Parts: sequence; C-alpha cells; structure tokens
Amino acid sequence: MPSTLRVDQLQTATGANVLITDSSGGITISKSLTLPTWTTATRPTAVAGTIGYNSTTKNVEIYSGTAWTNLTSSADGTSESNSSLSAQAIKAANPTAQSGLYWIKNANMATATQVYCDMSFDSGGWMLLAYGYVNSPSWGSADKNLPNLNHDGSVYTYTPTSRANAHGLVNPQGQQKTAVALTRACTEILFAGGGNPSTGGIDGYTYAYKFNIPNPSAVTFSNHSQDNAAAMTVSTVTVTGLKGESGSWTAYTFTQALGATWSDTYPTGYGAVNSSSVRGWNSNGGPFFPSIHPGSSPRNNGNGWNSSPDVTNGHSTYNYRGWYGKDGGIGVNQTGQTSIWVR
Repeated sequence: MPSTLRVDQLQTATGANVLITDSSGGITISKSLTLPTWTTATRPTAVAGTIGYNSTTKNVEIYSGTAWTNLTSSADGTSESNSSLSAQAIKAANPTAQSGLYWIKNANMATATQVYCDMSFDSGGWMLLAYGYVNSPSWGSADKNLPNLNHDGSVYTYTPTSRANAHGLVNPQGQQKTAVALTRACTEILFAGGGNPSTGGIDGYTYAYKFNIPNPSAVTFSNHSQDNAAAMTVSTVTVTGLKGESGSWTAYTFTQALGATWSDTYPTGYGAVNSSSVRGWNSNGGPFFPSIHPGSSPRNNGNGWNSSPDVTNGHSTYNYRGWYGKDGGIGVNQTGQTSIWVR
C-alpha cells in the first residue's frame, strides 16, 4: 500500500526552519533552493513539469511534455541590462540568432560593451576584437595596422559596421582592456583577412584561419616586440585553414601575446609563424597580421614609434610585407582588411 508522510515543518540540525506548510496546502521555503543542473546536451529524459537549470543557456527551464521552455529571461545580449556572457552563449540559447552587435559582459569585465558577433561562420559564436587594413605591402599612408589589443587609452574607435579602410579596437579600452577580458573567457582565436568588407561577418573575407588559445588565462596582449618579449613563453599550435586555404599545420606563437616579432621588431603582430623562435623570427608562416607594436624608440621621431611595454601609439602605416598566409601557400605580401575574432 502507498505510504503517506505528513510534514508541517522541515528543520536543519540547528533547528532552523527550511520548509513550512500551512493548512491550505501552501509551502514556504525559507532558505535557498538549488535546482538540478544540466547542459543542453545532458538534459534528462523528462516528464511534463520537470524543472531545472540549464548551464549552457543560463536559464531555468521547464519541460511541457513536448518541449523545453525557459522560465527566466535569457541573457540575449539585446540590451546593456540583458548582456550575455558571449556570442556562443547567445547562439546556444537562440540557434536562429543573426550576426550583428550584441551586448557582452563576462566575469572578467566590469562593464558591458557592444561586440560584433558572427553567428553563422564555422558554427557561429565568434566575437570581433579588432580590425586593420593593409593597403600595400611595406609602407603607405593608407595602411592601418591592427591596434595593440591591450590598448589603455581611447585612440581607436570601434565601428564594425563601417570598418573598411580603417582600424579599430573593441570598447571600452582603458583599465578593462576588453579584448583581453573577452579572450581570457574563450578557447579559440580566428584570423580573417583579404577583401575589405565594411560590415558583416567572417565570410566576407577571402581567407580565414583559427587555432586553439594555448592558455587563455595567461593572455595579456602586451607589447611583444623584440625589445619587450624576453619574458614571454612560446606555445605550439595547430592552425586550421577555414577559407581560402585549407588543411592544418603546426605553427608557433607567444602564449601571452598570441603573436610574433622579427629580430629587428619590424614587423610585430598577431598570429602564428613557422619558427619556434617567435622572438627574433625572420621568416614566413601564418596567419600573421601586423600590429602597431613598434621597434626601439626612437627610430623615426614624429611618426609615433614607441617601445613601451604597453604601446600608447605605435606606427600604423609600416607593415613590411603586408599580412602573411600559410607558408608554402599564399605566403606573404597579402593586402586587404585584417580582423581578429575569438569564441
């Protein structure tokens, strides 16, 4: 026969009330209640009314008998007050989310900011950190090298929907250093170059490459020119060509800066190269995108050369050999827009 348990109070070992029932059948819970937790992939086989917390979408959800429905407002990134942890979290909560600007704020950030997110390329969830433009190899007044990704001022704008022929860095800069904060919460970095899209996602570029971030928590993007990179460590990465060039190859990058530098510091930039001597590398490899990180100061007074650990205003128009693709593939002297994305 079925058993019956009649309870008017549940108490802790110290006598504190945790659950109280009343004569009308109501229940009052006086302490915190922790729901069962699962991910979208590990949801239980449920019956109608099953309730729990989905750690993938960051929502409390209930099973209707035919589908799961969110009970809490999803952090969909459509406003500052409803900012999401990442583009990938938005995509997980709403698989039909379109590419565009979303409000993002993760645990490393004090302030939410708008980030351009690609929701379709390579399964989506990519966030645009920065963009630059190589008009011609070597030097040209129209060249716009990538900003240093840990910039601590307000020199650069971020206008990802009108980014042709320009360079920009995700806001806010300053002490938050948003590009650093976003990257530390991600596991992959992507380099897209060629073409000169004014807006849109990664598919608007001619070439795209990615590799896993060796140690996200170690990323600083500090100046890694020959003059400043002695303390940085080197990591081996596997680069995958996603567009324009295919296949996978072994390359090398600074663990902290996710970049490399020539021995005379021209150029210094982001990406991966074909030599483990990424400090003093004087060869090929890629993807490698030149940045404003400069050489020893002063080499060209009046043009902004500066070799401080965190570059205030480097040289944006000198890139030496454009941006680099796969060694043995398209090689060096590439032109067009450059962009860096993380997820």
